Amino acid sequence: MLFYILMFTIMGGLAANAYHTNKYVKVSPGGYPLWVVQNNGYSKSAYILSGLAVLVAPFYTIINWGFLWVFATILELAIGAFIVGFFSLGTRNFFYSMTPIFMVLMLGSMFGFWYL
Repeated sequence: MLFYILMFTIMGGLAANAYHTNKYVKVSPGGYPLWVVQNNGYSKSAYILSGLAVLVAPFYTIINWGFLWVFATILELAIGAFIVGFFSLGTRNFFYSMTPIFMVLMLGSMFGFWYL
């Protein structure tokens, strides 16, 4: 169970970071890398995969463990979103650059394609 707690917390943190980055890159583009400012395919894939992972996580929990565990999953996603707010912008840019890789790894392990 510890694996899923960590996985959903990391997922929530990366998704909140992707949302924050895409929201504030238009306000102050000087603080973000050029590939984020140009909104290219890698940046869009990070945003889409993190949103998909957050939407799929409660349904995955309902199927495997029942409805009561969905509240724990949502709480874990929220805790991850809260924790990522304490990191500096440079660290958050690094997290954003690694988001598609981590999301593919975590979604693949959730659905049994591979084991982490």
